[in-house]
Amino acid sequence: MATDLKSTIDKLAKRSQKYPSIDEPKTKDWFIAPLLKDLGCDVSDPSKVIPEYDADPRDKKTGKVDYAIIDSNRKPIIYIEAKKLHDPLDQHNHYNQIKRYKNNELSVKFVILTNGYEYRFYTDLCNENHLDSEPFLSFTLENYTDSDLENLSKFSYENFDVVKVRELAKELSYQSKILEYLKGEISDPDRSDLARFVTKKALKLTRRSDYSIVKKILPLVLKELLAFKSKESDVQRTSNEVSDPVVPDKNEVQKTENEIQGGAKNIFDVTDPTFHKLEYFEFLKDRVNQTNFTDLYIYVIKKLFERDKELLLNVIGEKWLGIVKRRPLDKPYEELSSSHFLITSTYASAKTRFKHLKKILIKFDLKDSLFVRLVKIK
Repeated sequence: MATDLKSTIDKLAKRSQKYPSIDEPKTKDWFIAPLLKDLGCDVSDPSKVIPEYDADPRDKKTGKVDYAIIDSNRKPIIYIEAKKLHDPLDQHNHYNQIKRYKNNELSVKFVILTNGYEYRFYTDLCNENHLDSEPFLSFTLENYTDSDLENLSKFSYENFDVVKVRELAKELSYQSKILEYLKGEISDPDRSDLARFVTKKALKLTRRSDYSIVKKILPLVLKELLAFKSKESDVQRTSNEVSDPVVPDKNEVQKTENEIQGGAKNIFDVTDPTFHKLEYFEFLKDRVNQTNFTDLYIYVIKKLFERDKELLLNVIGEKWLGIVKRRPLDKPYEELSSSHFLITSTYASAKTRFKHLKKILIKFDLKDSLFVRLVKIK
């Protein structure tokens, strides 16, 4: 099963590179349906899949989910909501839509949100029958691990077990939260709760001097653990990459050399800025000496607003970008115009900021416009 899935995903990944954007019906036919078929969910088989299922009968216009996977009792157990290829999935209206669908049907245990390239799997671990705000599993056609394939195979129609998959969802959710907690312990030197616990429980020490030592060395220990996990993921990712030989264009070679000499990298070549600090960035050939990831985001959004306001607001989405039409009274903001304001208060991580920027730049066809100079935090 995992081998078949890998073959299909790799083929779809190559196909996705040819289409920067296609409409939703083609996305479903060319990208989503083939993967569902490998999972035993042929969209043309009404005994397993019901397309355009009435997930919210009260809403005749937008109340239909694209696919409902049904059980032997004709009850939906999985909803799949499709968006057009490469459409950003972080838009609030997308999540609100699948949340509404799930909350209207108690038999549905999982919801998959996908744009044909990225897949996000949701369930209701935090509050039963109310969709969690964060997916427990996500991957893209070009960035997945062997573990992702193994987890995806558990959604095979013939082998699907609600109890086991929910247990898997808990494990993945807890793993993600633990990792975020550990990353926080590393990146914020003022946090000390884990250091205090290790001092008292693991080492059974009580002296303040011992606690100071643990607080000092604990980030180094955690970095080693996270680096080890990162190496494992890199090995898995490398094994999944398609290694077709490519003859580089001379201009591209020269461009790469210039990037190395200048120390700045294309943002699309940065997989994870976590544990790095920003020295400067270059956008549309203008160098900006900003060292804050949020300031980088604000700068790019303001420039793109000036460049094509309609594309930014209507195609990408105001809410997803954090843009409001009334001047905020209780939140910091940047004025984009007399009628549009960008909320700047956020708890988004650097990784999330980069992820958002990449999706925005793809929409603007500016993949070669933003370069960042990052230095690893020691």
